[in-house]
Amino acid sequence: MRPLIAVVIAAPLALAAVASQAQPAPAWVHKGFENPAGPDVQAAQDFLNTQCRPSGLDGLQAFAIQSGHDQAFNLHFYCRPDQSPTAQYKVTLLTFEKAKFSAPVAALLSNPNVRIGPFYFGNTGKGDGLVVIEKVK
Repeated sequence: MRPLIAVVIAAPLALAAVASQAQPAPAWVHKGFENPAGPDVQAAQDFLNTQCRPSGLDGLQAFAIQSGHDQAFNLHFYCRPDQSPTAQYKVTLLTFEKAKFSAPVAALLSNPNVRIGPFYFGNTGKGDGLVVIEKVK
């Protein structure tokens, strides 16, 4: 009986020791993009594909600050810099007529490789939009 008790006690301790030696996850990094003309999706895409390269969409968060129509759009990304050698992202601005976003968004909801980002209040004479982040590789 004693050997069984020793195994029951030793196994969890050994697993805990191995787990404590695991490398910590990389710290998240932040980058902000301010552009009075609208979302700078190319700069955001370049950041994700060069400086960050999270291994999956779970390694990225985006939000925006904007006062309303015709106001500067401040896009912010937080990402886990996994530097994945294969991950690649595409960042686009999906535009639509004011308040007509249901149909374009519905088509994206079933795609597990897409994250719908912040809402953009378009400038006068232009539609509103959503920043869309897609993992293409």
